[in-house]
Order: sequence, then C-alpha cells, then structure tokens
Amino acid sequence: KLGIDESYLLEINEKNVIKIDAKTYVGANHAIQSLKQLIRPYKNTYKIENIPIKIKDSPGITYRGTMLDT
Repeated sequence: KLGIDESYLLEINEKNVIKIDAKTYVGANHAIQSLKQLIRPYKNTYKIENIPIKIKDSPGITYRGTMLDT
C-alpha cells in the first residue's frame, strides 16, 4: 500500500543476539526475509557468518508499480 513505512534495522551482535526494529509489519517482514538470507547450512546445523552485522534498509522510492511488456 502506498504510504506504508517499509524501512527496518536488523542487527546481530557478537553474542548472536538478533534485533529487528521496524515501524510496521511490512518492514519487519522485510527484515525477516533478509535474516533468512544470512542463514547458511553448517555441518548438521545452521550458522550466520561475519557477525556483527548491521543492516539498515528502506525503499529507494515511495511507490511500487507494475510494468507490462508488450
């Protein structure tokens, strides 16, 4: 929807504490999707490399559109 704040802050510190800060559920969902991309398989478990991590993200434009290719 137009006007929804999609920004978020995702932080993972040295103690593996994950913090997500978002003003809306849309921003929180984007943060969770980014977190899922950071998780990698490792032996019989999973891990996140290169911590600490800080990701601050927001859309470059305030609207989304659709393009039809004809």
